[in-house]
Amino acid sequence: MTTYKFLSIILLCFVSRTIGQNCSFSTISYSNNAAAVGSDPFIGDFNLDGKKDVAVQTGSVLDIYLQTTPNNFSSNSMTLTPPSWASFPFLFPSLFDCNDFNNDGKPDILSDGWIYLGQGNGAFVETALTQSIDAQGVNSLIYGVPYLVADFNNDGKKDVLISSKLYTGLGNGQFNSPITTTLNGNTMDVGDFNGDFKQDIAVTNGAVITIYAGLGNATFTVANTFSLATVNNNQIR
Repeated sequence: MTTYKFLSIILLCFVSRTIGQNCSFSTISYSNNAAAVGSDPFIGDFNLDGKKDVAVQTGSVLDIYLQTTPNNFSSNSMTLTPPSWASFPFLFPSLFDCNDFNNDGKPDILSDGWIYLGQGNGAFVETALTQSIDAQGVNSLIYGVPYLVADFNNDGKKDVLISSKLYTGLGNGQFNSPITTTLNGNTMDVGDFNGDFKQDIAVTNGAVITIYAGLGNATFTVANTFSLATVNNNQIR
């Protein structure tokens, strides 16, 4: 095991500014597998104490940093058990997200097609997703296939979109069989772009951006397509 500190100043500055504190130059260190690639850090209140915590996955190790004071964190690590169908489990944790997947008000973690239910105290319990997020969809993420987590059918439950496959959530940490959509691109982002309170999706293919308007029933229609070459730099964020 090798210790890395590349979260260090940047991570703690982000957390400190999020809660309105001055930036500290302390470091957050964690141990991980030198052959593995770490996920992007997620910020959330994992023990429900009103303070911002940090979650990072590296290989099969999930590190939770619980904030005790604005400049101090206590670490809590757990080893994740990979799905039986995973060809390259946790080597590239591209599918890593923190959200409330079972509607109990506690942040959960989605990792490589596996749901870890938050207990509200910084700990997580794994649960299998039978007939939900399939091996092909998840394992292809090591090649950079995009994914999104949002409520795409307006039922108050979190859904997961992996490339062109949409898994609607059951609200208990499990999902329905996938719906195949016409969405396909290099990168994706989600938001209500037309103000109708339904989640829309922006998809990029090279320099072309396509806006898919959500219909609120897990289906989408093309609303607009334009090229980045025609957009002024000051209009791009």
